Amino acid sequence: MLTYNDVLTTDLSKLTTAADKWQSMAGEFKKVDDRYEEAVQKVTNGPAWSGASASAASVRSAMSRGEYSGRRRRPRR
Repeated sequence: MLTYNDVLTTDLSKLTTAADKWQSMAGEFKKVDDRYEEAVQKVTNGPAWSGASASAASVRSAMSRGEYSGRRRRPRR
């Protein structure tokens, strides 16, 4: 059981370091999300590609990008 003194004297620097690293990782995922939008979704949602294969690719690329960004996105139609 923790005591009051344990709480006051606990070194939280390792938690701070871990939190900083997680924050940095979020920034890296944002970079991947941005690159994916420019390199992949620009093609699948662009006017140069149409038809059933373009629609299928658009849906799948939107799902992949949602995974990179950590949120769900609806594909453009």
